[in-house]
Amino acid sequence: MEEYPLFVRLALQTSLATNEQVASMLKGRPMTAIQEFVRRWVGDNFPEHVHVAPDV
Repeated sequence: MEEYPLFVRLALQTSLATNEQVASMLKGRPMTAIQEFVRRWVGDNFPEHVHVAPDV
């Protein structure tokens, strides 16, 4: 899993702590589903920190 800057991680934690519906939706989901949610959340809220895989 990719590492995000501290302020991005804190913003994500705050968002999950204040939105019980999203947190409960993610509870019990497979790790890949949670990673996808985090990737999309970061893309929506901090697009400059989205890591794009290089074309091969």
